[in-house]
Amino acid sequence: MTAEPGKRCPFGHGGDATLVCIECRDARSQVLTDRGDSPAPHHVDCFGRVLGIRTDYKLRMWKLWHKLVRHWVGLYPPILFAGIRVRRLGTAPLRFRTELRRRWWNANAVGTHFGGSLFTMTDPFHMLILIEALGREFVVWDQESRIEFLIAARIPVHAVLEIPSDEIERIRNEAGTEAIHPEFVVPIVDEKGRLIARVTKTLYVQRKKRRGHDTSD
Repeated sequence: MTAEPGKRCPFGHGGDATLVCIECRDARSQVLTDRGDSPAPHHVDCFGRVLGIRTDYKLRMWKLWHKLVRHWVGLYPPILFAGIRVRRLGTAPLRFRTELRRRWWNANAVGTHFGGSLFTMTDPFHMLILIEALGREFVVWDQESRIEFLIAARIPVHAVLEIPSDEIERIRNEAGTEAIHPEFVVPIVDEKGRLIARVTKTLYVQRKKRRGHDTSD
């Protein structure tokens, strides 16, 4: 981000202005802020078109979302207070490993892993991975989840949450024209390698529809 002080405001507010250039991948926007009597900053794209004041706000919120997903998802209360530890294994695309140890406060009535905690180990991660990989042009939701309990376990368990890059590209291409429902199967295993539970997740993915502009008189 660079600033160019001393520019005159082209919007007729008078006084000097500061031109701030923001570059994000292929897009380049400019924020022109008066140092005089301008009531509000203007947002101008690289073609000189005035953008809405919410553009910069949305950009900052998107960057904050990326930071939350990459570094702090393990502090989300339903995950944190279930005793689940989250480790980030990769960033392009995102990959996670979740681990659960049985404690006196997160075990079930018979002293084994609580089924709700096992389910929470896999709950939001595929959705988060696709939101991060596909960007704001797509709508991504968890649509359906089901879990099959195979063994009652007391020792630590873990799961790896990931989507291969080629699968992400397939989803991007197919969801560009219609809504799709990709399905992912996540095994939960213990430290001895035994399959404890199996979670099947179905997501909803579709490219956002562009809002039409009414040009009639």
